[in-house]
Amino acid sequence: MTRRTHILAGLGAAILCTPNPLYGAAVLSGSFFPDAFDWTISGRNRTVWKMVHRKGSHNPIIYLFLLLCLFAVFPSGPTKELVQFFVVGCFVHLLLDLMTPMGLPVIPCSPGKKRISLRLIKTGSLIDTLIIGPAFLLIPLVLQISYFHWDYTAYWQKLTPTVQMVFNEWKSWNIF
Repeated sequence: MTRRTHILAGLGAAILCTPNPLYGAAVLSGSFFPDAFDWTISGRNRTVWKMVHRKGSHNPIIYLFLLLCLFAVFPSGPTKELVQFFVVGCFVHLLLDLMTPMGLPVIPCSPGKKRISLRLIKTGSLIDTLIIGPAFLLIPLVLQISYFHWDYTAYWQKLTPTVQMVFNEWKSWNIF
């Protein structure tokens, strides 16, 4: 999937998972972490990136192991919750990549080509760009506002003073 699709799906998951903007940011960060990690370890070299992309960082076993370590180290508290929401974002990323022909590795960091894939959506296709990303954002947003009666104004106003200032400006335009 494209970066845009991962970000839109991460926003949708954040909206659906938590009313807390900090935890929402953790979900969003997790939703593009696997690709960002690959890009960072490749030294931002496209040739190297193609060799490391969708190997270890795209294996669900790693994130399950992270959760097990988390439960062992932090019995409770905000750090534990932040990491839990981050891992939710990572799983959203993996779910999206599972739908592509390239899929996910069966064994972490395996030199072989053993992968699992649903082969539903080609990365960068019109379905990816125009349907999947927006749907992963809009469906949770509609659910939260209509079904769960989510107070979206309170959620966004907590993010930062800058966002609050912009939101108040938009409210004065009477577009909401």
